[in-house]
Amino acid sequence: MVIFKRHIGSYAIYAGSDFDIDQALKDALEDIKGIDFRTLRFAAAFHPIIAKRHYHETGALRWFDVDLVPANALANVVTDYKPSHGAMGIFLLPVPNEPGEAVKLKQLCQATTEATTKKDVIVGYSADAIRVVELAREVLALTQIQQERPELTGDNVARRELLARLSEAQDQLELLLGQILDNATWYRHGSPEKSYSSAGLSSLASKVADRVFGSAPKIANELLNRVKPSSSARSGLNALLHRMVLNEGEPRLGIDGFPAEGGLFASVLDATGLYKKTKNGWRYVVPGAHGEDPANLLPLWERADDFLKSRTGRVVSLDELFDVWRKPPFGVKEGLLSILGVAYVLSQRDHIAVYRESVFRARINDLDIDYLAKDPRDIQLRWLDISNTTQRLLVELAGIAQEFGADSHNVALTPIDTARSLVSAYEKLEPWTKRTMRLSADALRIRNVFKHG
Repeated sequence: MVIFKRHIGSYAIYAGSDFDIDQALKDALEDIKGIDFRTLRFAAAFHPIIAKRHYHETGALRWFDVDLVPANALANVVTDYKPSHGAMGIFLLPVPNEPGEAVKLKQLCQATTEATTKKDVIVGYSADAIRVVELAREVLALTQIQQERPELTGDNVARRELLARLSEAQDQLELLLGQILDNATWYRHGSPEKSYSSAGLSSLASKVADRVFGSAPKIANELLNRVKPSSSARSGLNALLHRMVLNEGEPRLGIDGFPAEGGLFASVLDATGLYKKTKNGWRYVVPGAHGEDPANLLPLWERADDFLKSRTGRVVSLDELFDVWRKPPFGVKEGLLSILGVAYVLSQRDHIAVYRESVFRARINDLDIDYLAKDPRDIQLRWLDISNTTQRLLVELAGIAQEFGADSHNVALTPIDTARSLVSAYEKLEPWTKRTMRLSADALRIRNVFKHG
């Protein structure tokens, strides 16, 4: 039997069979009224468009999803679209369900992007999109024949021919979808229409990422600069966080050799200049304090300062601050939030009071780190703006703190450190002193202040 394969423009020879595949295909096509877009998406197997240049410059992997949509649903899909699963936007390829839609497809793409203000949705037009309908219907029809025609059970020749046709149709469909992605004209709100190669699409994704996340930190660490770090990365991060609060003042935070936390320290704290040697020894510093900010972290610190200063009437959970950092123009990845958060708190200790479950902490310790790792909402911050008169009063209280047992080197001439020293002195009291009620009313009030922060 000689059969003409119209998709490749050639003839093929098959052994004879009583099963008429052409007629079965014709009958099946009549039953198929529309396109199954789930099957189409599976056949297309589109990979996300990676913002490669942006990734190399910032260390943050960002991408656009790619999807096929029915042309008659394009406007609704664009209106309802919200980035998810880490994507920062989407490239949409509308496919017409019938020839009438294909004629107006280009105008539809242009009008849809003009009508929306969303710049994270980019719509592509291709004159070849109508061919997708024909090939997709044939794939569906051949699949239906394979699943529903019992005559094929005892006809090996017909089954082989059917499988060959189905494989060829699937290959042609996949090839066509790839060609459509490469030769499409793309429309985006506020930008002129333009065609891009595959490399050009990646460049476009990087340009969009640069504009959306213009204040993103530049941290070259693939283990943490991601949405979901691995279990080994989280283990190294946890070890580093504990060292950050326990070993401040030591070179490399006391890390010997190159364990997992050593690599994280080198790329996140050392290379960024967040932990460096000062005239007072090794300390956490505000980015740019010494004129250098290689990781572009100063905008992050300044936004955190402003956020806390605008909410001095209440405590602010670390999770609230992290939510600010997650959003544009920063886009900080989940794996970096805790280490940057702790570094921020320690570098701004003269201005920030720390609370755990709304109770004032004299200083952040390893137990607070455990709470932070479990739920950032358990750790709260408050920015303290204190008048000159109040500051002088608190400085004088530093002497009282020393009299009650606080270490002199811990009582700095800053309000926060004075308050911390007073609380620390309270914490060193004998247990019965904290419980007894045989005190004056004023003494009880002062003790309650220390007890409850």
